[in-house]
Amino acid sequence: MEALAFDLGNTNCSVYYLNSDVIYLVEKTDVENLNNDFFERLCEIYKASCFILSSVNPKLNDLFTNFFQEKLHIVNFEDAFFLSNYKTMKTLGSDRICNCLGAIKLYKKNVIVFDFGTCLTAEVINPEGIFVGGFIFPGPNLLFSSMNRGTGLLPMINFERPENFSGLSTEESLKFGVYHGLTGLCKELVASVQKEYNSKFRIIATGGYPEFFKNEFSDNWEIIKDLSAIGMKEIVKKRYE
Repeated sequence: MEALAFDLGNTNCSVYYLNSDVIYLVEKTDVENLNNDFFERLCEIYKASCFILSSVNPKLNDLFTNFFQEKLHIVNFEDAFFLSNYKTMKTLGSDRICNCLGAIKLYKKNVIVFDFGTCLTAEVINPEGIFVGGFIFPGPNLLFSSMNRGTGLLPMINFERPENFSGLSTEESLKFGVYHGLTGLCKELVASVQKEYNSKFRIIATGGYPEFFKNEFSDNWEIIKDLSAIGMKEIVKKRYE
């Protein structure tokens, strides 16, 4: 099995090469750079026999479908071959499906995944290995953008970990509020889940900027940047091997 896997977000696309032995990141690019020339260059370098797309940016899906045609598989709810209590599996995003598959492949059970992207998502795998839901919340840039657009004075700023205990300027106050708001949200979910199940859970962080939050959590916090690719590899194995 040789495959190219595309993890398509709202602003970036990560491309992974997969075979039976390895997963490695080939390239990460802005979505504006996706075109036939980009795909042709990848195909010349990597002689993949199949292609898989996990997309939260469906308006770009046709770009992939038109180029790769029948060799392309787009991740959908039918790929969620794990136990689940989720009520609306048909609406579960492909990013969340792949994260669940990757987490279950690595650790089977007692896992919480935080994916720091345009939105912050969480997935909970309980002690029986069942996906029991999670949350979806605006990520840092969405929060900053919302406050900038919805007010007359608050500036649009870039996300950074605040240096001070509290905000000593308007920009610092924005950074402090967003950073500790997201941190508190994650910590509260972890505490609630561990109390509910009376069990310790492993924490996996993935996405664009999990390293910003690493110091806020205990040693069971693990950054796995290619978690979605691990999940896509499980789908490729299921469908093509």
